[in-house]
Amino acid sequence: MTEVMMSTAVDQWFDRLISAVQKQNEGEGFATSNGSIRRDVEVDEFMLMNVANGQAQFKHRHTRNYVFLRADGTFSIPSTGNAWLKGTFDKAPSLEELREMLK
Repeated sequence: MTEVMMSTAVDQWFDRLISAVQKQNEGEGFATSNGSIRRDVEVDEFMLMNVANGQAQFKHRHTRNYVFLRADGTFSIPSTGNAWLKGTFDKAPSLEELREMLK
């Protein structure tokens, strides 16, 4: 696969993710570790980790938990006791919040 083809494929997966995240925010929202629901999750909170068998694995940058996005644009959010599959998507603290935590 050429670099241009690879870039296009990655772009397509992120386009699907944009739509899926928007639908999830407007619908059920995203669970957090304290039991609340977030409806402000942004696509840039995720990084593409792998694509195989018509499915992309995206990891949340802060919680490290995964979502699995299918080629049809639907996704699943695993919620298990296993690391990285806990189904929670907390918002990362801001720089100011981090400074306060370190005081």
